[in-house]
Amino acid sequence: MAHIPAPHSGSPTPRPDVALARGCERCNGWGTVVTPEGRHELCAACQQPTSAPPPAVTAPNS
Repeated sequence: MAHIPAPHSGSPTPRPDVALARGCERCNGWGTVVTPEGRHELCAACQQPTSAPPPAVTAPNS
């Protein structure tokens, strides 16, 4: 019997920040968790989306 793959959801696996995931007990440091439906999602315990990127540092005008 041939194996029939599950339909692809079309969304790629999320890219976690492994520096934030280090030491997380919920995702074991991976930064993602697998849902009961088989989807990869960012770990809610360690992967918090930032509201804005950090400000760029510019050199003072001299």
